Amino acid sequence: MPRMRGVEALVLIVLAVSCSLDEFGAGSASEPLDASATGGVFTGGTGTGGFPEAAVGGIGGTLGGSGGVGATGGLAGSDSGTGGGIDGGGGVDSGTGGAGGTGGSPPWQPSDINNCVAWLDAADVTTMTLSGQNLTGWSSKCGSTSVTAAGAKTPETLLVGPDRVVRCNGVSHELTFTGTPVQASSYTLFFVMSKNFAAEQKAVWSNRALSVVSGVTKTFLGYYSETMFLYQDTASVAQLRATKPQVASSTRMFELAVNPNKRELVLDGTVEASDAATGTATLLAAGTLCTDKGANFAAYDIRELIMYDRELTPSERQKVRTELKTKWGL
Repeated sequence: MPRMRGVEALVLIVLAVSCSLDEFGAGSASEPLDASATGGVFTGGTGTGGFPEAAVGGIGGTLGGSGGVGATGGLAGSDSGTGGGIDGGGGVDSGTGGAGGTGGSPPWQPSDINNCVAWLDAADVTTMTLSGQNLTGWSSKCGSTSVTAAGAKTPETLLVGPDRVVRCNGVSHELTFTGTPVQASSYTLFFVMSKNFAAEQKAVWSNRALSVVSGVTKTFLGYYSETMFLYQDTASVAQLRATKPQVASSTRMFELAVNPNKRELVLDGTVEASDAATGTATLLAAGTLCTDKGANFAAYDIRELIMYDRELTPSERQKVRTELKTKWGL
């Protein structure tokens, strides 16, 4: 074969490059490198072929195309594209960010269970009105009630170890519920408290100072000697006494559950006494704490009180017990 002269070789190289550019540029490429591109490599033409890297337009050139590998079109293009390149909007480095966390669940509280009509929490000082260390008002965290005291009747608030408590002195302190009483034939009450007395009849809560209401039984809930004691004025069986004494100064969870046919006294989750008394409807979120009709003043520290105007289910009662035990380290 005759030796090709330099000029002829140069012409063949130019023709080969021209054909190669034609395949990628304007016109319809039959073998695209990446079907996601809509423009040409250099001129951003109308072909469906292009260069990889998820470019929507051409890689370079002054015509850029509609997108490109670079931030706003081609790597060095002056015409900005609408697609995203490696560093552009919608490119490899952009993204929409990961899914954010939704945060933890709020802590459980007694009002999560329906029919909470009173909830006094000594751990929450924001619910208290104080005069120095003396409690003159205490707002319920459910329902619409509160308790108040004045003068010599105001109990102290103080810290006992890590716990804030409301301390009744057993001499003159008395907290009185305000607002409209709630009449209930079934109810469940919880008290977390420690008594600071030994062998006397003392009231924890009583509504016996209230006026007579038809169909309502006046109720005294407290201690007789060292055991829990319930007295209801017109119940078919008036007295209900627990069997296990509560040692002075020990913090315990005291529970009363009543329906029209049954009463239960429960200490720390264990039933201590029950009977089939009837005629036990009473008034809740009413009456007094620390005393019964201005007598039988009790010396005790109250940490928490919860009242529901229905009998809770076994699982609900267990939930309250578990939460209170955890909260107060019982």
